[in-house]
Order: sequence, then C-alpha cells, then structure tokens
Amino acid sequence: MQKNNTNRFDELAMETQLRTAKVRLRAGFSAMRRHPARIAASILYFALLLLFLRKYPLLLGLEPLIARLTAPLIWICVPPLALVLYLQLVMLSAMPRHAKELSHDMYRAGLVNRAGEPPVVVSEEGSKLLVLSGGIPLADFSDNQDKLEAAINRRITRIEEGPDKRFIQLHTAPGNTKLPTRTDLPKLPEDNSVIALGQTLDGPLTVDLAVTPHMLIGGSTGSGKTYLVKSVIAQALAKDYEVYLIDLKGGVDFPREWQGDRCSYADNRENVLSLLSHLTHTLYSRKSTFQDREPPCASLNEFNSLLPNKAMPRIIVVCDEIAELTDTTGLDKPNKELVTAIIGQLSTLARLGRAFGIHLVLATQRPDANVLPGQIKNNIDIRICGRADLVLSQIILDNGDAAALPKDIPGRFLCNLDGGTLFQGYAIENALSQKGGGLP
Repeated sequence: MQKNNTNRFDELAMETQLRTAKVRLRAGFSAMRRHPARIAASILYFALLLLFLRKYPLLLGLEPLIARLTAPLIWICVPPLALVLYLQLVMLSAMPRHAKELSHDMYRAGLVNRAGEPPVVVSEEGSKLLVLSGGIPLADFSDNQDKLEAAINRRITRIEEGPDKRFIQLHTAPGNTKLPTRTDLPKLPEDNSVIALGQTLDGPLTVDLAVTPHMLIGGSTGSGKTYLVKSVIAQALAKDYEVYLIDLKGGVDFPREWQGDRCSYADNRENVLSLLSHLTHTLYSRKSTFQDREPPCASLNEFNSLLPNKAMPRIIVVCDEIAELTDTTGLDKPNKELVTAIIGQLSTLARLGRAFGIHLVLATQRPDANVLPGQIKNNIDIRICGRADLVLSQIILDNGDAAALPKDIPGRFLCNLDGGTLFQGYAIENALSQKGGGLP
C-alpha cells in the first residue's frame, strides 16, 4: 500500500511539473509580446539556426563527403533539439529568480495540498506573485497569511484569485515595509469618480465610486474616522461634486465654510428628511432623463461622455454619525415615524444611486444594533473600520479584524476591499487651512 502511494505521489509530482512547464511556457510567450527585444532575440535565434543548417560543413570544417553523409543526421536531430532549447529558454525567461526558493518557503510554512506539494510560483511582475495553487483554496492562503509572510520575508498586502481558480495572486511588499503614522494626500486622483482613501503597504488605496458607490466608515473615538470623512469631502469639493452634509452634532468637526456655503447642510431630522426627499426626486429625474435617450444611458459616466454640454455633477451625501440619525431609542412616536421615513429615503439612494451618480458616505462609532438597518447596509460595498472593539468591527466588516489595529495610531484603517486592506488614511488638515476647505 505504501509503495502504491509513493508511486501515485510520483505520478502527481510529474503531472505538476508538466502543468507548471505549460504555464511558464504560456507566461513566457505572453511576456514576449510585451517585450520587443525578446521577439528580436527569437528571430535572431532561428536565423542563426537556419544559417548553421546551411553552412554547417563550412563552419565545422567538414570534407564534402562527410558533409553529405552527416546531412540527414544533422537535419533530423538539430532542429528538434534547437526547438527544445528555445522552449526551455522561453520558460526560463518567465521564471522568477526566486521561484524555487519561494515554493520551498511555502512548503516550510505548511501550505501544501493533499499530495504534499506547495504552490508553484509561475510569474512575478513587480510586487505581484502569480502562483499555481495545486488545489489549495484561496481561504487557506488567507488563513496562513502570517506564516507565509514570515516564511517568504514579504508582507502580503492582498490575496486574490488569478486568471482562473487554479491560480492565486499575491500582492506583496518588502518584509521591512511599514505604514507611515501620518501621510498627506500626494495629489488628487485624475478620474472624476475616483477618491483616494490612504496609503497601503504597496501604494495608494483608491475607490471608484462609479463601481462601488457607497461607503461605511466606522471607528471608536480618536480612531481618525472624522479625518477620513473630511478627506473624502475635500476631494469631492475639489472635483465639483454636489456635497450634502448631515451632522446632528452641530457641525463642530467641520470647517465653517462647509456648513451651508460649499456644502448643503442639515443638522436636524426635519431638514434631513427634506434634503433626502430632494435627492430622491433628483435620482428619479436623472433616471427619466437617462431613459428618454435613444439608446438609454446606463450610467452617469455614459451620459456625461455623450452630452458634455449637459454634464451632471456627482452627488455625495455624508452623514458623520449615522447613529444620531437612525437610532430610535427613547424617541416619541412622531420622531420614530420621522426616522422611518429617513431610513426609507436612504435605502432608496443606497439601492439606486450608483447609476445616477448619487453616493452615500455613512460614519458610525457606536456599535448599536439599531444604527444601520439591513436595507441600507446590504447596499454598501465599501466598508472601512478604524480602531474598534470586536462588536463594532463585526458590524462594519463582518469580522473582528479591526480589533487588532494599534491603539496609538489615529487614521489606521482596515477596508473590506480586495479581501481586507490595511491603510493609513490621508491627512488633509494643512490643505483645508490653506485652501479654504478644498484641495488644490
């Protein structure tokens, strides 16, 4: 029985080697299309081969009789050998320098399949490693992330599926990379729908509101939650969005010029309901305008690209503390009815806002079950959590990971995008004071 198992494992190992060779061969030819120098080298290789086949008697100094006798052997053996050598060179060109070492490190970390095989690194582009998983699921990579980082001496910033289920893409950074404790927004993202959130281990973290339209931002007091909200507002103003600011705390955390001047501002439930009713009307008006075209427009980006003279701005609705707005604890019947109406309007905007360029940014710090109704939360794809306890982390991220964030670094957040992304939120206080509430 043990001998049979050994033979079976040997067969599996051979199959893995053949599969890896095929993958690396495809990767090599794919890389060749991106590098004209490799195409030129290939042409030169085969040109030299043809030259050798035609001139080999002269090159080898063979007598005419010997040249005639050896010609069949040369033409039968040399081209196949040259082709095998060429394919080997193509595979080697796509093989990362430390591929075997990385696979051995993954083996040491215990990341193996039932046959005892570790993942095989098939390509490396910048900080991204593409590995042939060998049947190891994505969840196992995530569960063993700490072990993997220690084994390969790299920080893994993101783990995601590759081109298909057989591949895993690891986004990495050097092992000594650390997030800054404070970082300023380097520049405003060029695309109108893109907002920059902060700095990750392998570069800026941005979100495209045209794709993921709404955000939920959570964190305990002092976590930097309000600074992140202010960064989003400042960028929206710089991109000429219509900004609607809801703050039942009286606006103490925001520049005065945002309250009714640069932003439409509401600080009580009656005004909030009026504001949201106006936005719901705007949503349905845009919907009608989009549908009246022939063919109909599917999104704000499409409409604005087709009719630049009638371009509509994006609209962003920011609520600094959603609990103050939606929690009905201790309210009388009229106020509860008011809250119910507000939740209904928010739900409509959350459900339908993406196509019409209307976005919600909701912040919360109190882990109360009444804070975020399910009909709103289920339509918010971007979820960000700063320093928090297990309960709040679970509410925001659907896991307790944010409870492990450092207590002494304001602005450190976890985002649910790409399987969980750690970042340091951009600070914009200097830009606000110098530019009157906006960004250059």
